[in-house]
Amino acid sequence: MDEKRALTPRPARRLNLPAQMNFEPATPAGAPAQAPLFDFKSVWRMFRRRILLILFVTALCAGATVFLHSLIPNAYSANTRILLDEQSVNPFDGDEVFAEIGLSNPAVESQMLVMRSPFLLSQVVERLDLSNDEEFMAVPTTPMRDRLAQWRADFLPGSVSTYEKTDPERFQHAVETLRSNLDVSRNARTLVIQLRFTATSPELAADIVNAVAETYVESRLGVRQDTALRAAEWFDERIAELNLRAIEVEQQIQRLSNGEVEALETSQSVESLQNARQELQNAMSNRAQIQTDVLRLRTIIANGRGLRSVPSNLMSDDMRSLAEEADILRDQLAQIADETPEDTAQITEVTAQLDALEASGADLLAVMLAEAEERIVAAEAAEFEAQTRFASVREAGGIGITNRNEVELRSLEGEARVYRQLYESYLESYLRTVQQQSFPSTEATIIQTAVEPDNADTPGLTRLLVLGILVGLTLGASGAFILEASDGRIRTAGQLSRAARAPFLGALPERWDDLSEAAARADQSKVPVIQVVKRIRETRQETIALPENLVSLIHKSPQMYAAISHPLSAFSETIRRVNVEADNLHASIERDHGPATKIIGFISDQKSKGRSIAAVNYAEMLSVGGGLTLLIDLDWTGLHLTESIAPAAQWGAAELAMRNSATRSEQAFWYDERTSMYFLPNRSTAKGAALDPQAFDQTKLKELIAALSMKFENIVIDLSPMAISSDPAAMSDVVSGFVAVADWGHTRSASLSAELRRAAIHSPKLFGTVINGVSMKKLADYEAAG
Repeated sequence: MDEKRALTPRPARRLNLPAQMNFEPATPAGAPAQAPLFDFKSVWRMFRRRILLILFVTALCAGATVFLHSLIPNAYSANTRILLDEQSVNPFDGDEVFAEIGLSNPAVESQMLVMRSPFLLSQVVERLDLSNDEEFMAVPTTPMRDRLAQWRADFLPGSVSTYEKTDPERFQHAVETLRSNLDVSRNARTLVIQLRFTATSPELAADIVNAVAETYVESRLGVRQDTALRAAEWFDERIAELNLRAIEVEQQIQRLSNGEVEALETSQSVESLQNARQELQNAMSNRAQIQTDVLRLRTIIANGRGLRSVPSNLMSDDMRSLAEEADILRDQLAQIADETPEDTAQITEVTAQLDALEASGADLLAVMLAEAEERIVAAEAAEFEAQTRFASVREAGGIGITNRNEVELRSLEGEARVYRQLYESYLESYLRTVQQQSFPSTEATIIQTAVEPDNADTPGLTRLLVLGILVGLTLGASGAFILEASDGRIRTAGQLSRAARAPFLGALPERWDDLSEAAARADQSKVPVIQVVKRIRETRQETIALPENLVSLIHKSPQMYAAISHPLSAFSETIRRVNVEADNLHASIERDHGPATKIIGFISDQKSKGRSIAAVNYAEMLSVGGGLTLLIDLDWTGLHLTESIAPAAQWGAAELAMRNSATRSEQAFWYDERTSMYFLPNRSTAKGAALDPQAFDQTKLKELIAALSMKFENIVIDLSPMAISSDPAAMSDVVSGFVAVADWGHTRSASLSAELRRAAIHSPKLFGTVINGVSMKKLADYEAAG
């Protein structure tokens, strides 16, 4: 029989599949419309998969925590509190030299800056001799830091500085160190200032913060005493000057009085004139006093200081009562801020009460000002009447207003009276200033003295270790989520089904011991004994010559015949599902187009041994089922089937497809006696074998497959990767359907989807997908909870 004529192809028939076929996975009736918002089971399975990563990150964080804790020196903080008194030196006030004023926020913040000023801190350094205190000047360290410094000195000798600082540099460094470790804060909106100093020992921390507080209070006392001293000196000078001038004026009055005695005695209206003069002087003094009160009230209202700025001689009984209540509330507010500064509700309530009292005081001041303005109008009218009466008395008595001695005498008497009043006022203020100078009253009070802290500020190793473990678990879990979200590799059936837009048919286990997984769980007494027998060929029914090359797949890789050697395994079940879908597709094709050979192609986007293993197992299952089946290796880059089944092949599909080839079919085909499966290698595996470029002509390959379809009932083709070759797209005309095989954990969803779109292979031509290299149990760990 002429083998070349037997393989002469007839015109290929294009298979047009019905468009109504839908191989998308259907949603079962009654299934929920959408997945739950948060799948705890999936998250738990994800944590189990990434447990090594999470444990590694957690251990790394715990180790870093222990190491960092060994580098952190112990630090102790001591606290003290200072209350700012609302007083100021005012030696010109007629009531009190040191009057209370309101301390605004800028004023309090200014005092806080004074407490951290280099001038004040330099006094503390001198007081405690901190520049010569080795414990204070030393850099905080730990045993681990010392070891690292020693290693640095051993390996990098030049990196260690040996410079010795001078005394001024040590003093400046001590001031800067003191300032950097001193914290000054304010308790809420109160006048209580908290000083906090941190040092390497509790004794040093307490001594330094107490010294800072005492130095500040003493500096304020010194400022107060210096001010009082300057005021006293000024009063002393002014009193001496006023005393001298008063004596001079009285002497002049005495001289003028002696000259006017005779004139006054001869007058008949001496007594009336004197009474009118005294009345005029009293009216003028009363008007001046009321005018002074008006000016003082206007000043008090304008400055907005409230009850604390009202002198005692201007206070009414109601205002004095309000001032006393305000003082009580201020003391209460300071006590609350000191004892419970976190109780903002009570602080707000007391502040509101204090503001209400101040508002009432402002209303009383307004009333007092209105009354004083009415009195000054009356006083001016009384003064005018007194001037008129004095002038009429002088005219009635015959004393002319042009008398030069009388005018001068009146002027000198008024000047002397003013000097005497100023002298008495200055003398009173001088005495009060001297008393304030001798009394050690300050504008700040230490209300809490620092004690040595019992515990260090740095948290313990246990607490830090727990925190480090929590941070590690959080970072590990976050890393696991990021890896899962950014991992585009196919790990679930849903991912593969969505990428290929075809139903998922099953998984092919990676290891040999996974093949008997289902049988191992079943009752061993019910499992049948599997034996692959040698089949008897009926040569009279053969349509091609008997191959000269025989092979037995049972002696090859176990996975090459797993579908028939382990029929109860998940592997075999996956191949059977492929066969079911292929039969359904082929039945639809024959129903529309008549009888045809079932040609199934196995494809993948990249190189894949799993694709070749799935193809050979599917071909074996078809052959064992009684159909005349041919397995063709058209993978030009992998040659996995050729090297595994026919490593000594001299001819293959490449040689058989070329025109004018002398290759005979019995030389190219290989035959498995156990399964009755025919195998056509890709090409010769002989060393140095070369191919004619026309072997890659896809038209000739399709003609070869069309010719073989006349001889075989089933043809299974292992095709080249879609990312490397366009053979899958070219074979779409002659192939009944495709099965896409993805390698678990290697094939990327985006790559597979892109290659299928580029090859124009989609449902219903692509009737199923298979995942290789994973068991169903492992696959279930990645599936979302249903």
